[in-house]
Amino acid sequence: MRKYETICCGLKRLNEMGVGFSHGDARWSYSGFNQMRCELGLLLGLELVDTGLYDGHKYPVLGHLADSHLLKVFLNLSDCDAKITPRMCASLCTTLKDWANFLTYYNKVNLFKMAQGMELAAFLNEEFSFH
Repeated sequence: MRKYETICCGLKRLNEMGVGFSHGDARWSYSGFNQMRCELGLLLGLELVDTGLYDGHKYPVLGHLADSHLLKVFLNLSDCDAKITPRMCASLCTTLKDWANFLTYYNKVNLFKMAQGMELAAFLNEEFSFH
C-alpha cells in the first residue's frame, strides 16, 4: 500500500507504509524501527521498558545518557514526523555509522543507509525528515 509522495533532490518517490526518510534509501516498518532503537539502546546499556502503548513494544529508558548525547537525541525522535537540522545531521551521521557495526545485519545496513541520507541532507543544507 502506497502512502504518499516525497520530493528529495527534485526527484519524486512513492513511500511504502512504515518509517521512511526525506534523503537516502533506508526504510523500516514501524515495529522494525523500534526494534532497531531497542537494539541500539541495549548496546548503550540502557534499560528497556514496556510502555503499554503497543502490545509488547519496549522502548529504551534514556535516563543515564547526557541530554546532549547525540544518540539520546536520536533515540528520542518520533518515528513519523521528526526533523533533523543539517548541522545535527553532520554530527550524527558519523556516530550512527560507528554504532551500526554492532547491530544485526538488517539494522546495520539500514542504519548505515540512514546515516548516508543524513550526510546528503547536511551536504545540501536541507532538513532530514522522518515520515
